[in-house]
Amino acid sequence: MSELEYLGRIGYKRGEMLQGLLIHTMSQHVMKDKKVILFGAGMNAFYAETMLKEKGIELFGYVDNLEKLWGSKLRGKSIYSPYELFKSDEYYYIITVCQSSINQVRLQLLAHGIQSYGIFIDEFFHDFSEQDERLQEILLEAINIICFENEESVVTIPYSHGGDWQPARLNFLLWSTLWAHWAYLWEKEEIERNKYKEILEIGPGYGLMSLVLLTQFQDIHIDWMLMEGESGEIAENSRNFESGLRKVREKYSNRINEIFCSVERDYMSSKKYDLIILTEVFEHFAINPVEVMGKLVCKLEKGGKIILTTPNWGHLYIYQSWEEIPYNEGVSDARYKELLRCGHTYQYNKQELITIFNRVGLDIEKYNLSDNNNHNFVLVKHEQMPE
Repeated sequence: MSELEYLGRIGYKRGEMLQGLLIHTMSQHVMKDKKVILFGAGMNAFYAETMLKEKGIELFGYVDNLEKLWGSKLRGKSIYSPYELFKSDEYYYIITVCQSSINQVRLQLLAHGIQSYGIFIDEFFHDFSEQDERLQEILLEAINIICFENEESVVTIPYSHGGDWQPARLNFLLWSTLWAHWAYLWEKEEIERNKYKEILEIGPGYGLMSLVLLTQFQDIHIDWMLMEGESGEIAENSRNFESGLRKVREKYSNRINEIFCSVERDYMSSKKYDLIILTEVFEHFAINPVEVMGKLVCKLEKGGKIILTTPNWGHLYIYQSWEEIPYNEGVSDARYKELLRCGHTYQYNKQELITIFNRVGLDIEKYNLSDNNNHNFVLVKHEQMPE
């Protein structure tokens, strides 16, 4: 099984922390029994070498496809021809070329029957280790489950004969922590402090946040609200998330329930929740957010809270004001499906969100901007609001 290993922080790029990670196409324990070779002698090789050394892994040398480098040295280590080393199986290769060349090198290794290798990537995600080291461990374990468990590397990190290499599922999960890292921390605090049991997550994506919570808390139950497709199952625009949801569902089948409906359009049951989670969903509402959030306020137990994240990335040229977004009445099913094609219907500034929350009886208990400039909120009902 493939697996992801966190190596460490590289530094800031455009104000966001760039992290170094290693994707092993076999168990990372294989690397410890072989001589480690970096495939590529550029900047990524420098990052990888530095981080591996901090973990006590010594580098044997480099290989590179550029012939003029063969026989030269870099930081005291030799640069070899790959074809010279391919004759032996004593090496573990770590691909450190730029992303556009990763496919080429993987196919090169494939052609020579080499399976013992890893792929170094530099990527953005929120490192929780200084805030909550255990949460960091659980998060990486959850990403490994969703991306790699019970799948061969040829599926999870597919070969491509053209175009850029892009392990989209993995990238998406890493990026998602930049949008909602306060939410991860606040959810843990709220569940621990208030002993919450019943949770609703609307639009769970690949299921990463739910998996992290289910791993941490053994007595919580989570309802997933998923858009329903024509067949009565998950909607087409959410089908790409099914690979991750299936793994979480199978792992915690007795603690997850799926509700197929639209929070915007459908009648909701009488069940109430201790915690309602909406991460990167609010901006997709095609029905006016006052109407939708008003329904959710009625779903909160006494003392219950809503944790919500949404982009703070500037307005889109769809509506001049969020108040132009239509209410449910008068919007046909066909028209609603058309409106969903807008994707991000509207992106809100903080004052607009405060106005909406006030109209439905929600107070802001906590607020912060995430690494990627996303609003993160903890919301609670006004004290005078009826249950």
